[in-house]
Amino acid sequence: MEQLPRIMEESDLLRLIRSSARVNGQLLGQLKFFREIVGKLHIAIFIHDLKIQRHI
Repeated sequence: MEQLPRIMEESDLLRLIRSSARVNGQLLGQLKFFREIVGKLHIAIFIHDLKIQRHI
């Protein structure tokens, strides 16, 4: 007979939700930090066409 998965206790579920929310908040903070850095960089991309020998 197949065993049924253990049902999570409510306290375990709440702990998991809080932990996930904390990690999600940390990731959003890091994403904001990197977006601010990238937004301040002066970057240009030049593509050179080798057939016609010029930038496009």
